Amino acid sequence: MSFAFQPLSHDEAARRIAALPVVTREVMRGLLPELRAHAFTVAGLQGAEQMARVKRMLAKVPAGANWDDAKKQVAKELKEGGFSDKAAARRSELLLRTTAFRAYAATRYKTLMAQRDVFPFWQYKTAGDGKVRPAHRALNQQIFPAGHDIWQRIFPPWGWGCRCLVVPLTRRAAERAQSEVGGEKGDGGNLLPTQKAAPRLYTPAEADVIAKAGRLPDGISLEVEPTWGHSPWSEKGNLRPSWDHLEQLYKDPEDAEAFEAFRKWAGETEIEQGVTVADWIGGAESAPRTSRAAPLRPGRAAENRVIKASVPARKSPVSAVARNTARGDSRDVADKAAILIDHAHDDGSLPPVTIDNHVAADEDGRYVRRPRPHGSTIGLREGGGFPLNTALHEWGHHIRHELDPKLVARVLEAAEAGGTMRLARDIVLKPEFFTESEVFSRAYAQYVAEAVRGVDTEAWDEVQDMLGSIDGLYAFDAKEWPSIRDAVKVALKERKWL
Repeated sequence: MSFAFQPLSHDEAARRIAALPVVTREVMRGLLPELRAHAFTVAGLQGAEQMARVKRMLAKVPAGANWDDAKKQVAKELKEGGFSDKAAARRSELLLRTTAFRAYAATRYKTLMAQRDVFPFWQYKTAGDGKVRPAHRALNQQIFPAGHDIWQRIFPPWGWGCRCLVVPLTRRAAERAQSEVGGEKGDGGNLLPTQKAAPRLYTPAEADVIAKAGRLPDGISLEVEPTWGHSPWSEKGNLRPSWDHLEQLYKDPEDAEAFEAFRKWAGETEIEQGVTVADWIGGAESAPRTSRAAPLRPGRAAENRVIKASVPARKSPVSAVARNTARGDSRDVADKAAILIDHAHDDGSLPPVTIDNHVAADEDGRYVRRPRPHGSTIGLREGGGFPLNTALHEWGHHIRHELDPKLVARVLEAAEAGGTMRLARDIVLKPEFFTESEVFSRAYAQYVAEAVRGVDTEAWDEVQDMLGSIDGLYAFDAKEWPSIRDAVKVALKERKWL
C-alpha cells in the first residue's frame, strides 16, 4: 500500500465534526449507545439552529481556531440559551474536549488502521507527568497488535482529560523496543520515575485475554468511563454507523426484542425533515465534501432566464462555449454560473467546455483540461456544498489558462500576503490548496460573486456563509480581499475583458 509520513489531517477532523447530525436530547436518548458518539446534541438547548451554531464553533478548533476563543464563543451561545455563567463555562470546556478530541482521535485511528500492513503494532504512550491516572500509567510503553479489540477500550482519549497517544511501529521496531527499558532510551529524559516502564510486546492471544477481562495482568482495571465509551473508533475500522455493524452487535437472541423495538423507533423518528434515524444509519446524509449541503432550488431555471435577459452585450460570452450535460439542479447551477460570468466580464474566445456530473467521491467539483478541439470538462456534484461558488471556481481553472501567467502569479502573491493562507499553512492543509491554480480559482469565484451582487446575490451569500463556517479558508476575508480583487481585475483588464 502507499502511505505518507505527514501530519494528521486536522481538516478531516473539522469535517468530521461538521458532519455530525444535530439531534434533540430525546432522539439522543433513544439512540443505541454505539451510535451516540456519531451524533451531536447539547443538553439544555432546545433549538436545532442554536445547537448547529455551537457545533460550527466546535468544528473551527481542528480547523485552526484558538481554543480559548472558541471556548468563549461556545459559552456565550450557551448563556444565550439559558445557562448560568458558571455552567456555560464548564459545559463549553466539556463540549470542546469531548467533541474536538474525539474527532482528532477518530481521524488518527482511521489513518493508523489503513497503515497496519506497514505498522502492524501500536505502542501506548502517556504524557509522562504526575497527572497521568494509574490505568493509563500502567499502559505506558506497552505494545499491542494494531487494530486489536483491546484498542476499542484503550485508544486515547479514553477518559476525561486523557492526553495519551498511540505510536505506530514496524515489526522490527516493536521487537527492538522490548529490549529497551522505557526512561533509559528515547524519551527517558522527559518521564517521571513512575512513568519509566519496560515495553512489552503482547501477542494477539495475550491481548485477547486482557480485552475480555478488562484488566491488565497485574490486576489494574481498564474500565472505560461512561462518557468515553462507544466512541467513534469503537467500531473497529468503521467510523460511521451502519445496520450491518449493529446487527452483529445485537445478534444474540436475548437482544432481539430490544433491537427490533429500536429498529421500529428509528424508522419512525426523524433527525430532520425527510431523514429518519434509520435513513441516517443506512447511509443517508453521509459526511459531505464541505460542511454545508446545498438546498435544491426548483425555481432556479426561471431565475436564470430573468438574469440572462439583463446581460450586457458581449463579443464572446462564456455561455456560448459551454456545453451543459449536467443533470438535476447542478444543470441549472452550471447555467447560472455562466450567465453570472457573462455579467461580470467578456472573455475573448475561450476553448469549449463540457459540463457534467463526473466527480470523485471526495469532490464537489472537478476541472480537466483538454486541448482543442476536444474541449475541457467541468464536473459538478449534484447537491454539493456552495454549488454556485464551486461552479465559478471550476470556470476559474479554465479561464486562468487564457490569462497572462505573470498577472495570475500576482493574484497568488496578493493571497499569500493575507491571513487566510497563513492560517491554512499553520493547520497543514493539503498541498494542492496552495497551488497557483487553486488560489486563483478561489479568488476568481469570489471576484465574480462580488461583481454581480447588484444582479443576483446568491453567489455572494455563499461567500459570506463560507467565511462564517469551517469552510472559511476557501474564501478571503474583508481585510485581505481588496488587494486580491485588484490583482484579478488587472489580469482580466490586460486581456481587455473589462
